Amino acid sequence: MNTGNIDKTDFFIHLPIELTFIYILVMAAKDIKTERPKMQFAFGKKNYTILIAGIILLILGFITLSGGGSKDPNVFNEELFSSRRMVLAPIMLMLGYITVAVAIMTKPDAAKETENTQE
Repeated sequence: MNTGNIDKTDFFIHLPIELTFIYILVMAAKDIKTERPKMQFAFGKKNYTILIAGIILLILGFITLSGGGSKDPNVFNEELFSSRRMVLAPIMLMLGYITVAVAIMTKPDAAKETENTQE
């Protein structure tokens, strides 16, 4: 019979089942307390700034795209095909969508965010 070091499995075999469960629960509680990560937002200040700029570009693009209709359905209005609606508005919309995508994909600077929250 081995009277030297006791293995962890041997330790749990010789304990009553209630004490084993209590030991496991205490160890799990310690792990939860020590390994809890700090809550952070998915976006940083830089991300929100870029996102707001993209949304503003989208709103301006849709405003630029609107209008040019005729009140009388029998009369054709050439303003419908103006360069503002055919060129400028789609370019503004594409830039707005690209800006929003960049805002979503830009990785927030975690080092600066943690320094700002600690001060």
